[in-house]
Amino acid sequence: MTRKIKRRECLGTMGAATLSLTLPVSNVWGQAEVFPSKSIKVIVPLPAGGAADASVRIFAEHFTNYAKQSLVIDNKPGGIFQIAMQSIAQAPADGYTLIHLNSGMVSAQAVNKKYDMLKQLVPVALMGSTDGILAASPSAPFKTAQELIVWARANPGKLNYGSAGPGSIEHLTTSAFLKKFGITGTHIPFKGGPDAMTALAQGEIHIFTTAVPLVWQFMQKNLARPLGIMVDKRSPLMPEVATLKEQGIDIPALQFWGGMAAPAGTPKAVIETLQGFISAALKTPALQTRFAGLGMLAAVSSSDEFARQINEDLKWMTLAAQDLELK
Repeated sequence: MTRKIKRRECLGTMGAATLSLTLPVSNVWGQAEVFPSKSIKVIVPLPAGGAADASVRIFAEHFTNYAKQSLVIDNKPGGIFQIAMQSIAQAPADGYTLIHLNSGMVSAQAVNKKYDMLKQLVPVALMGSTDGILAASPSAPFKTAQELIVWARANPGKLNYGSAGPGSIEHLTTSAFLKKFGITGTHIPFKGGPDAMTALAQGEIHIFTTAVPLVWQFMQKNLARPLGIMVDKRSPLMPEVATLKEQGIDIPALQFWGGMAAPAGTPKAVIETLQGFISAALKTPALQTRFAGLGMLAAVSSSDEFARQINEDLKWMTLAAQDLELK
């Protein structure tokens, strides 16, 4: 697989020259004005109260310190992200309307093909990420990822795995894993990650791939068994758990990320100014501490690096969706 963005190293990549970023632009009368000269709206394609919404609201507090303008949150859930995508597509390409992208939107694009993020949007920068993990029920007949593969091959069709719904990132990730190792299993969809984790704890399913913080909560009560971190480095939240790569299992990395994007056609100078504000905000220790409380690692990237992340995820998710014959 192509190189993944090194999120733990990229906080220092944007440089220190981000603390006085204002961009002169010309208005309709040819007079110079400064960007931003008014509040910036960010569309969040998920309901208020969830982890993604919470991370954007934390970020907004610190972003304002550098942009000197408020960041107004506009939640537009529903329609498998299409409502939010339609809203950002109708916004002027001037930097005053952004959208918070998440990795689940990539799987929705791969499955439903109702929008194209890289054509309709300009990725501005990543904000944060959470590692993915393969977890098993405490009652599962295997204790390691390698034992899972051996058992599932010896018992074709007996493995049950959960997801947050058909075509979800969890569904695509697990199906890609099973295909790689010639394993057959039964997919059991749930309304969301917490429901699937509860089913895992109760032994209703054998395995579930999800975000590290969700599994960590259940591990504290011995209600989940971690089989492997699904990125190249161990998670700070559970450093004792080896990565799947360390165990000789090479599959596409799973990372739940979030970041900002602007409408296609937004001037490059505006994008670079926004990157500077984002970089400065994410380097704030107070923000990093609060992100850590959500199980997130603050991380920022260039526009090109963020676009590459989306494209790499889209490639393997599209193949997984095709294998599942999801339309």
